[in-house]
Amino acid sequence: MKLSNIFTWISAQDEAADEHVRIVNLQSLVHKEGNDYGAMEQQLTVQMGDDSGSDDESHASSSTATIGRLYNWMDPEARASMVDSVFSTVRSAEDYEVVEETNESELYRKSSSLQRAMPERLFALTITLLLEIPVLMMVSGGSDALCGLIGRSRYQLLIGFLPLTSAISGNVGLQASTLTTRAISHSHITVKDFRLWLWTEVAAAIYLGTSMGAMLGSIAYVASGFDFAFGTTICISQLLSVVTAGLTGTVAPLLFSFLFKRDSGKWGGPLETAIQDIVGSFAMVIISYYILLVLGPGPIDPSDVCGPQLVADLSAA
Repeated sequence: MKLSNIFTWISAQDEAADEHVRIVNLQSLVHKEGNDYGAMEQQLTVQMGDDSGSDDESHASSSTATIGRLYNWMDPEARASMVDSVFSTVRSAEDYEVVEETNESELYRKSSSLQRAMPERLFALTITLLLEIPVLMMVSGGSDALCGLIGRSRYQLLIGFLPLTSAISGNVGLQASTLTTRAISHSHITVKDFRLWLWTEVAAAIYLGTSMGAMLGSIAYVASGFDFAFGTTICISQLLSVVTAGLTGTVAPLLFSFLFKRDSGKWGGPLETAIQDIVGSFAMVIISYYILLVLGPGPIDPSDVCGPQLVADLSAA
């Protein structure tokens, strides 16, 4: 890579602290070189004083302009020295993070099976168990009304789609989590610019949810005897599940890496799995009930009735 390209990359950074580091390094270089750069050293000092009271945007702009003028004034050897000076500061911070991650990975490699399982991973799974309890309550508590609305056969069919929607949304969440974790490890995402990545992933999840919802809804439409309301319900439920999975799968690594400073591989799972299952079950059991109420549940065969009517029919027989 040419030095000019490297400098273009350096100058494109928008963090005021980094600009300050660059100016300090350049001042040191100017002072050491002397001669042709004496006047520029004074200008840099004045520039730093002017920038100290300005906002980040004007600071970055004016500082970069000053660095650019000095850079154009330097000979090739001085330019190389400047770039090495700046990159040494960047590398020192990156080396610290790499050493910390390597030490943690090495510690895990030397751990026994019991030490790998406990306590951290077991605790994360226990949290998942506790967070999944609302799913149990929703499926067991909200099923009677839904079964009474659509009949036993379609209710069983709807519950049969629950693991399908859960598996598909879980896969979307895993994709988002893996891609986000990799982007963080390669410094493609920082605290400053994570929002763009987040919204892009959510938009991708919407496309995926719409596509998978249409496919699963079509299958449900055919399997239910060409019941349009039933197929639409499954489509909407799948869309909600996938979008939620894409959101949680992206947010979890960002949250644990940037805020809690924890291993997202261990701690991201409970958050992703629990929220995905809660939203998926809520959409399939609760929201489906209201969607079918609006669209019309369709006729129910007398032999397919759920609830008290079925008990009464069995007693009469």
